[in-house]
Amino acid sequence: MLLVYVIISLIGENMSKMNKINFISQVSIYTALLCIFAQISIPTPPVPFTLSLLVIFIIASVLPLKISLTSVCLYIILGAIGLPVFSMLRGGVSVLLGPTGGYIFAYPLMALVIGLFSSIKRYKIFFNIVGMILALIVCYGLGSVWFSFIMLVTFKEALLICVVPFIVFDTLKIILAALASPLIKKALRDFSINYEDEF
Repeated sequence: MLLVYVIISLIGENMSKMNKINFISQVSIYTALLCIFAQISIPTPPVPFTLSLLVIFIIASVLPLKISLTSVCLYIILGAIGLPVFSMLRGGVSVLLGPTGGYIFAYPLMALVIGLFSSIKRYKIFFNIVGMILALIVCYGLGSVWFSFIMLVTFKEALLICVVPFIVFDTLKIILAALASPLIKKALRDFSINYEDEF
């Protein structure tokens, strides 16, 4: 919680005290969701199958960019300092610097891309899906470059090992996120949670 407050202090200087408290609460909740869903995984070496991307797709589509980006960055920071928040209860810098660390480092970029496309007012569903597809390409690209560098394989080999087996599952995640995001956003509004007014 202290770590969240420090981050908010750095990026939320213009927030009122009440908005800061609300912001900290929201970031904590969505970071916790990311930590939980990361543990719903299947150990498929070298890259485990997890639901982390599904959560990123949804929170980046539903939440303001400031909240989703902060939540994802905090998740990585928590893992970097050793908390077992990464898939299969792993944590520490060694995970980030390992063969699959590039995919984790891509998470903030994914949230940024999806958030920017989701903020487009017209044809929201279309641009939301485009944003998720581009974000996934960013994740695949950065993660595969990192994997190829660490494992001393070609970029093509990295794609065959780490990307091709997941394309169908990740496509299903995009479809599920695209269907769920409007419903979740509506539910938040029904509970009088209107992020646009606060952040």
